[in-house]
Amino acid sequence: MSKNLLGIPEFTLAEAMLSCERAWATGQIPYITGKSGIGKTAAIEALAAKHNYGLIPISLVTKESYDIAGIPDKLGNRCVFLDPTLIPLQGDTVGDVDRVVVFIDEMPEGEEATLKAIYRVINERMINDKHIHEKVVFVCSGNRQQDGANTKDLMPTVCNRMYHISIKLCYKEWIAWATSKGVAPIYRAWIAANPKFIHDYDMDKSAPAFSTPRSITNLAKYNGDRDLTDTSDLLTRSAPIQFLGPAAGMSLLSYAEAIDLPPIQDVLDNSYSFDPKALKPGSILLLGQSLISIADEKNLEAVIRVLENMPAEHMAVNAVALTNDTNVFKFVGVPVFTSFMSKHKATIKIIR
Repeated sequence: MSKNLLGIPEFTLAEAMLSCERAWATGQIPYITGKSGIGKTAAIEALAAKHNYGLIPISLVTKESYDIAGIPDKLGNRCVFLDPTLIPLQGDTVGDVDRVVVFIDEMPEGEEATLKAIYRVINERMINDKHIHEKVVFVCSGNRQQDGANTKDLMPTVCNRMYHISIKLCYKEWIAWATSKGVAPIYRAWIAANPKFIHDYDMDKSAPAFSTPRSITNLAKYNGDRDLTDTSDLLTRSAPIQFLGPAAGMSLLSYAEAIDLPPIQDVLDNSYSFDPKALKPGSILLLGQSLISIADEKNLEAVIRVLENMPAEHMAVNAVALTNDTNVFKFVGVPVFTSFMSKHKATIKIIR
């Protein structure tokens, strides 16, 4: 946890998810704010998947008030509302889960009538005359005006009823997540070498594309493992600028062209004698991310041996990437991995 210039606490995504757990346990409603595209939605999805929670995402931008409060109907001479099916009510079947997380996203961008409908739901836990299911917990999310998002202020009475969590973007945390999702090493290493491009939005400019964790991930999906230096592949070469904008896109291409990487298998076969410090800094970063991507129980000891011989300034990135959630599950009980986690526990705490 850190503080911004106003002294307001800012959390990494991992810390924010721990805060959500405590808020739910004490009956609070977390409200997560942060820059566009930094992974708020992905973090909630990962939290739900990790604990086998049910997850109901609701984007207020695409919802009307009747989606929340129901549609009016006539009962004799009276008007009643038909209960919507979006949010489980008492008596509904929700399956064998401990919680159902109703994730209300893009909250400040909802229409006024929709906001009023959702306010009653989260504050009173009622829809019409029905109680919300006891397993339902709420988490709200939105972008801030200072981040250049087209948002508006929430009503003070609503703000005062929520627990506010401001997200601080951490490029190392994204690298760990991207490693677990199979994002190609070149994109992770580039961010490690150029952390300013983890979020490169300038609200004073009108560039249609800019670099964020979301757009970098989308670019990596689009290009896959294709070679960014292949000048005959126009689609792959132009994609970084199309996804990330000119400055970040050209930075990525320049980084890829400056890399001089030895064959990975040769590095593993000679892990005792190979000296990664002899490489250029950018190549060291890419080598580390490449080794982490292919780590398995057979080569893990050699991978860690090479990582440990890298310059100290690279170890923080390597440590959080190697100890991502997928690897923690895959290598549970493997002594060399357990020892590595213990040695670097002060570093990897940002993702635990």
